[in-house]
Amino acid sequence: MPARPGVCLPGLFISSDQPDDVRNIGVTFRLKEHPDVLVFFHDLKVLKDQPKLTSRQKNEFVWTSEFGVGKAVKLHGAFPWKTAKLDGREGVGSFGTITRNDDSTDYGYLVTVQGDLDAATDTPDLLLYVERNASASQGKSPVAAEELERIGKEIAASIKRR
Repeated sequence: MPARPGVCLPGLFISSDQPDDVRNIGVTFRLKEHPDVLVFFHDLKVLKDQPKLTSRQKNEFVWTSEFGVGKAVKLHGAFPWKTAKLDGREGVGSFGTITRNDDSTDYGYLVTVQGDLDAATDTPDLLLYVERNASASQGKSPVAAEELERIGKEIAASIKRR
C-alpha cells in the first residue's frame, strides 16, 4: 500500500492531495476477452449534505437518468430489483435490456450499495455497472445477455475493500 494519500483500486493507485472526506472516484475498464464489455466502478464517500438515496432508489435513478445509456431500458423480471452484494454489503442488483438511440440492443447489469455516514469504518456509496456495447466487439461475437449478467455478478462478488 502506498505511503502517500490516494485511493487504491485493483491494479491501480490514484494519488490525491484532496482530503479523503471528499472522495468521489470512478474507474472504467474493458475486458480483454470481451472488448464489448465495459465495467464502471464508483466509490463515493458519504457526506452529510448529500441526498441519502437507498440502494434501490440509486439503482432506479441510474437506469432512468444518470448514465443516458440509450432511449429505453427494460429491466428483466416482474420484480427487477434483486438483493446483491458488493464489498460484502447488501445492496440492489438489476439487469436490463438497453435500446440504443440507433435502435440496436445491448444489456446492462447494475449493483448499488448505500453507504453509511455513521458506520465505525469507511462505508461509501458503491456502484458497479457492467454493460455490453456490441458495436465495440472488434469483430468478436458480442457477449450474450446471460453471459453479461454472469460476468457482472462475478465482478460484484470479487469487490472487497482492503
